[in-house]
Amino acid sequence: MALWISILWFACASDETDSGLDDSGIKSIDTAEIDECSDMMWTYDNVGAPFMTTWCTACHSSDLDSQYRAGAPDTVNLDTLEDVQQWNERILARVLNDDSPMPPAGLPSEDDLSRLEEWLLCGAPE
Repeated sequence: MALWISILWFACASDETDSGLDDSGIKSIDTAEIDECSDMMWTYDNVGAPFMTTWCTACHSSDLDSQYRAGAPDTVNLDTLEDVQQWNERILARVLNDDSPMPPAGLPSEDDLSRLEEWLLCGAPE
């Protein structure tokens, strides 16, 4: 059910010049783009897990004690698909936010960010 709610709230990424971002930095839905999600080739295994492992779980892992999380909240963990789906909106807001982007240790490539954005906007499917 949460997956469908996510899909209804977000649209898959597009190449339009208008970013479609609302005031919170999250893309608004365009129901014509929902069908693109069903044909999307990005999955947790080929986009989500590698991105989270490379860029996020050094601070956002349930295996880390508070002192090793570099200020990341103890409740925000990105170890599993379910974790990512739970924090989907927040990940989009933080990773794609130019004012305070995550990860703070460096920036992923534009290609990696585009794939992550598309995958997350489509509800972070398995």
